[in-house]
Amino acid sequence: MSLGQTHTHEYGKSSETSWEVKSFSIARGSNSNLQNGKTIRFKEDGTCEVFHSMETAWRITNGKIETFYKQTNEPMFVYTLLSQTEDGITVQMNGTLDDDLQATIILDKVNLIYSDDVVLDTKTDSLFTKIGILSSCAEFAESQIKLEGIRIDRNTVHSITPNTDLVRTTMQNAYRTINNINYLLAHLQEGSDNYTQNVAEGRAIRAFVYYNLAMLWGDVPVVTNPITSVSDSYTPNQTKQSEVYQFAYNEISEVLNNLPEQVSSSENSFLMSRDAGRMLKSELEMALGNKNSAKSLLQQIDKEVYEGEMSSTDGDMAKPVIWGLPVTGSSSYIPVYTCSHMTLLTKELAGETEQLETEWISNVFTKHGYWAALKRMGKAQSLTGCYDYELLMPFPLSDILTNPNMTQNPGY
Repeated sequence: MSLGQTHTHEYGKSSETSWEVKSFSIARGSNSNLQNGKTIRFKEDGTCEVFHSMETAWRITNGKIETFYKQTNEPMFVYTLLSQTEDGITVQMNGTLDDDLQATIILDKVNLIYSDDVVLDTKTDSLFTKIGILSSCAEFAESQIKLEGIRIDRNTVHSITPNTDLVRTTMQNAYRTINNINYLLAHLQEGSDNYTQNVAEGRAIRAFVYYNLAMLWGDVPVVTNPITSVSDSYTPNQTKQSEVYQFAYNEISEVLNNLPEQVSSSENSFLMSRDAGRMLKSELEMALGNKNSAKSLLQQIDKEVYEGEMSSTDGDMAKPVIWGLPVTGSSSYIPVYTCSHMTLLTKELAGETEQLETEWISNVFTKHGYWAALKRMGKAQSLTGCYDYELLMPFPLSDILTNPNMTQNPGY
């Protein structure tokens, strides 16, 4: 159940989901207002009832809920989703400015019953889940870039093993994102505000994650149902790499036209737009060997909209990248798809690959996608010194040991 979701009670009254503190732990700082049993709400009119008396309003900043004192615009606290189940969520609460509070809070779902004439929240439908998707997807993209960086460096190219912590972290971040999306898709109510766009964004981001999982690991499990608890019996089967690519391709193809046509502000650039979907689909066309289709998709993107990118990834985007992801606990973002990225893909499709790898690695906006490009161009082994089997990453040893349906990639 998502934050603020509205539905009709069987007795004819409307009900709203709020959240009650079940337990909490404080990593640093203190806040006497943070108490078990406290109920929090984020209202449609932009006001809120949370922990501090000065938390009177809320907004979304860098993909997270930020509360502030409405009279002076003074920031108060930032809330980030960590996990979600059928009956509750876990969030991280961070103080802003002089408040050094950091706490982890477990919240239980509470259905509040109101009379028929009460206006209930709809704007915040699935808010925490959507924020959790962006946050975990950013963590996946960030750890993916770090993992690929180890493989690309000749000094560390052979150091990745099934016991490498970053291997496990990257895969965990990927499937946490997928599970958040599966949860969102399972609980969105047809006919609710922005239902079609919310479904499209969720499926598009899930396609992005699956494409990158298959590119990194080859045969990976495809999971489309939300998992609220993991038991010893949860042993998903692997799906062949080509089928994972096809699944992701089908997903983005079906929802592409339901994505927002274009985003025009730095805040909304964290949402998956139609141009971002075209970028993803073009990469999938390339993975499936359809170069002409990939070219056609890239030609549909108005390059001028995204020119003039910043020279740094810190702070707000002067002009929106095609798609960026907010870095947790930071003002920086990961530029996943950019105008520069599109230019390099266009050159690759035209066969202009001489020295193209240098352009990829030298541009601050194209760290994401470099390893995939090297593999497509057949340059990964010669440039990095990796062995043939190292074109795929090893599965975490823990996954192999606990899931009899998982087979380790050859060479590891």
